[in-house]
Amino acid sequence: MGSASLQRFVGGVGSPECGAVRRRWTTAALCGGVPGVVLQCWMLTAGSWDLLRWGRQSDFYDVQARSLLNGTFAMDQRVLGIESFARGDQHFMYFGPVPALLRLPFVAFTRQLDGRLAAISMLLALGVTLVALLSLGWRLRRRVVTADDRVISRFESVSVALTFFAMIGGSSLLYASSRTWVYHEAILWGVALTLASLAFLLAWLDHRSSWLLVVASAFAMLAILTRPSVGGGALAAMGLVAGRELLAMLPGDRRRDAGADDRDGESDGSDDPHARHWVHGTLTVAVVVVPVLVYSLVNWLKFRRLLGVPFDQQGYTLLSQQRRDMLDANGGTLFNPNFVPTNLVTYLRPDLVGLDGTFPFIQPRRPVGTIGSPFYDLIDLTSGVPTTMPLLLGLALVGCWAVARNGNNRLREVWPLLVGCGAGTVAVLAIGYLANRYQSDFLPLLAVGALTGLPVLTERLTSGSPRRGAQSSVVTLYGVLVVVGTLTNLALGYSFQRAYGPSTHPDVVAGYIAEQSRVDGWLRDGELAHVTQAPSLPDGSRIGDVAIIGQCDGLYLSDGGVASDDKPTQWRLAELSPSHGGARGTITLDRSQTGSFSLVGVTTTGSSSDAPTEALIEATIEVGIDVDIGRGIMTAVAINDGVVTRGPDLPLGGIDLLTWELFADPVLGRFEVFLDGRFAVFTDMPSGGAVTVTVGGDADRVDGQAPEVCDGLLADLESSISEPLRLVPQG
Repeated sequence: MGSASLQRFVGGVGSPECGAVRRRWTTAALCGGVPGVVLQCWMLTAGSWDLLRWGRQSDFYDVQARSLLNGTFAMDQRVLGIESFARGDQHFMYFGPVPALLRLPFVAFTRQLDGRLAAISMLLALGVTLVALLSLGWRLRRRVVTADDRVISRFESVSVALTFFAMIGGSSLLYASSRTWVYHEAILWGVALTLASLAFLLAWLDHRSSWLLVVASAFAMLAILTRPSVGGGALAAMGLVAGRELLAMLPGDRRRDAGADDRDGESDGSDDPHARHWVHGTLTVAVVVVPVLVYSLVNWLKFRRLLGVPFDQQGYTLLSQQRRDMLDANGGTLFNPNFVPTNLVTYLRPDLVGLDGTFPFIQPRRPVGTIGSPFYDLIDLTSGVPTTMPLLLGLALVGCWAVARNGNNRLREVWPLLVGCGAGTVAVLAIGYLANRYQSDFLPLLAVGALTGLPVLTERLTSGSPRRGAQSSVVTLYGVLVVVGTLTNLALGYSFQRAYGPSTHPDVVAGYIAEQSRVDGWLRDGELAHVTQAPSLPDGSRIGDVAIIGQCDGLYLSDGGVASDDKPTQWRLAELSPSHGGARGTITLDRSQTGSFSLVGVTTTGSSSDAPTEALIEATIEVGIDVDIGRGIMTAVAINDGVVTRGPDLPLGGIDLLTWELFADPVLGRFEVFLDGRFAVFTDMPSGGAVTVTVGGDADRVDGQAPEVCDGLLADLESSISEPLRLVPQG
């Protein structure tokens, strides 16, 4: 691949005037795309700008990479948890292996970066996305604006910059960057690799150079090996192009020679158009079949089936009766056409976010009601594309209309890309699981459509006599839509990252509430209106409600959801007083030899979900740390009345003194231990009773860790009423 070939991918060839126009267009695109990447970096690092910060469930690909070095896809079940798929005594994950390949040079030499590479990986995926969009955008513009030397006006420059910011920093990708865990990393890489494949496919349609088609196929293969749903869109686009090439090979088909002299690329070595189409047709079939074969091979090695995932063997299915009932109702799979009407309407609804008087001022609204009677696995907090990506949606509609109505053969060649990207959304429309993160599967369709509609609209407003007033109005509209989309994704991502995401650290939830109070103090009186105090958690609540238990025995935040097997309550712990199961301290590990260290013991009396509600049981939980010097790991071990639970292996690091945090929550019945801010071990415990914490001989406890956020809220609540505060019994 020489420099001329690279130039063909980036932007094609043309006159010097065309090169100058392309440079100005690219500059405008980067003026929007680069700030979008900066905003993404802020979100990825939770405002810390530390790209190596540890994240929970961010180590799946690290462990997968280490398994690949050992010649297997099997992984440690303790890491996978409910996402494990058992086959015999081995456990696998359904996430594809591609992001793990990027970690091979690191995991081969150290464990210290386990759980710390996701942010860098996701930032790299955003870089790939930006480069792919640059190529797609310029090529699609050339198909609309036929004059190579058409000057880039100020109106077009601003429009391009706003559109690129909307795609990178103001789209659902910003929400995906809110958590550096495996689900969102797979989404970002799936989108990036899909767009890269489409960019090379469009370049091949321009130049008919075989290497471009091979590279497009390689990216499509990587995409479906990362996230099959969105990656299947790239493969579908290639399949449509292959079908068209095969039709062009038929005798007497005029499309065989149509546009043959309009290409500015390389020749495949044949002057015979018919022979050239045979070469292209055969190659396009091969580049579609090979990715499918490779995907099927990987799937067979993990699940012993060529296609699909055995959901009945998933760890969560074995634990959840609700999931098993859902699979029984849908033929043993999560997918069913019955979900399409509800999912489609939900993702197109503009009313699933609303303004709120509390920071960050925009809150999601949980979808209510379904079309028909589909049996869902989960209906989570989900917004609609019209509010998260309004500019892209509007421009995409213009682009699809132009491709359907335009007689320009070069523009009509875009339809396989649009239809293919549409096929890439079928999985999220047919799955019995509504989640906000799934909106990102619509991004390739919206991006290709928007990058087609943008030059169409620009050409309409700049051709002939300039329409200054109309241009100013359109730019203003673009700006408003970009602001709406960015603020919506920023607010939703911020709340998911720091409050409503699964397994969010209580300190992070407490910080979210404290930030709400701080912002309210700047704007009003600093007294949050959605705070209540009671001896127990209320049965019903709305998203964002805050509950104080007793005299700050505990502080909780509601996500307004409904209970399920994996989330038995809508409340999330923010703070826990030292007298009710909250404890912190340090422990010194002797890293010179392998051994076990005593951390903490907890005795609690309460009720259990496995026992009658009136029965009180006593439980003793002991936690220790096993250190393996040879492997350079430590593992937290919880013994709950004789039942042993081992947490994931954590790298030892170079520091002997570790901080530890214990949350033995008697209200929610959850027992969690963190080491140096990293999740170490979890187990259930009886709820509703007293908790006694005893620090082990190898650890020290830091006393006096008062629930500061709760104390401040309680003081505000007491000062806001005229009579002495009384606890109101919950009926």
